[in-house]
Amino acid sequence: MVGAGLVAFGCLLGGQADGPALRESVVLLLGLWTIIFALRSSILPRESQITRNLFRLIGAALLVIALSLLPLPYSLWTSLTGSQFAQSTLEAAGMAGTWRPLSMDWYATLGTVIYLMPPVAVLMLMIRLQDDDRKLVLGIVTAAALISIILGLMQVASGADTFYLYVTAHDENSTGVFANRNHQADLTLIFMVFACAWFRDYFDNHRVKSSKDRIPVETWLAIIAIAVALIMASLNLVAAASRTGLVMAAPVALVSLGLLAKVRRGGAVFFLAVLAGLAILFLLSTLRPDLFVDAYARFDADDDTRLQIWPTVVELVRQYFPLGSGLGSFVPVFANAQPLSTVNERFVNHAHNDYLEIALELGLPGIALMVLFFAWFAWAVYSYYSGRKDSGQPVSPFAVASITGIFVLLFHSAPDYSLRTTSLAVIFAVMIGYLLPVPRRMETLFLRLKAVRRANVRRKRKSLM
Repeated sequence: MVGAGLVAFGCLLGGQADGPALRESVVLLLGLWTIIFALRSSILPRESQITRNLFRLIGAALLVIALSLLPLPYSLWTSLTGSQFAQSTLEAAGMAGTWRPLSMDWYATLGTVIYLMPPVAVLMLMIRLQDDDRKLVLGIVTAAALISIILGLMQVASGADTFYLYVTAHDENSTGVFANRNHQADLTLIFMVFACAWFRDYFDNHRVKSSKDRIPVETWLAIIAIAVALIMASLNLVAAASRTGLVMAAPVALVSLGLLAKVRRGGAVFFLAVLAGLAILFLLSTLRPDLFVDAYARFDADDDTRLQIWPTVVELVRQYFPLGSGLGSFVPVFANAQPLSTVNERFVNHAHNDYLEIALELGLPGIALMVLFFAWFAWAVYSYYSGRKDSGQPVSPFAVASITGIFVLLFHSAPDYSLRTTSLAVIFAVMIGYLLPVPRRMETLFLRLKAVRRANVRRKRKSLM
């Protein structure tokens, strides 16, 4: 129950990077309680190299962050840090010679580590769940995404700054439970592919025996439900007007149609899908043609702040190489080097490229961790598919949806900072966790101790004989 609450509240309350303290505190407390619950649970994770290496990777990341918080002698600090500005400031303030950590903002570094607690807690939860329980968690994610889509459509339909949960510069677009339309687009794409996965799972478990059989009413209701869900998601995607989201819509749609294509008696599904597409075009062109204009205009924009700040971020990566400026220290580090030509009414809170930001904040160790994670992810996907093939089991549609959702978030992290929000970080952890080996039902701490006790008793009996 606590883990389910963490996923639900994490999806709905963590929609802003460095969001409101009260909302984030609720998610953080649930994350802490979930970690304690997972550590005390008698159900142990499946002993697999994939799971072990993932947590080794997480441990290595925490070690790199911890080392950046250790105080260093001033002479060593000046030789390792790349900030001439920080050195001159300390000297002017008469603080030269004091011990300093490598992180330029140790408070932000510590705060970022705390914000990593919910996704790590979700991972610890997922590796202990059976297939049915994992599907329940995915159902919570899908339901939260649907709530965000409905809220986003209400925001756009209102024509005013109502129904928004955060103060945002995107108050003319759909943001749902987020403060950023790009993150709303990510969740919408994830919802589309998971809605198709649920539809496919329904048909796999309710197959019509022959083509002459009559399709039951509940099956028609399921077909209508998926058509309505895809219409709402498509409307919301256009209303969000995220350029990267619209670009990713094509590959996500192909995966979604691939899931639907394997549905038995899928002719009705594709017929309704075509009708849904026509309905989307008709509704958008008649009710809100300005949404198309807005989305198209964003592709034609030549004043994108990202393109203006990235050269400065690249230069800062070189300056702080090889150890970085410290996790979470982007704001003060960039502010000291920001060109006046890029200063406007918008506050630059992130590099709008997570890979560049990690390279700046964690340096060479951060780059190595990113490379190792991509290698681990490729290995996890390969192991999942090869394991299913060897065992003769079909590939789960939820695994396909999870892999697609992970790709969406990783791809969008290049021009944005999707995983800096608690909501998407928790969802990312859920999708990663679904790919990990499922624990055996008998693999509990109690049964292991019982087996060891029986072995000891047998050993003593043999010694007495």
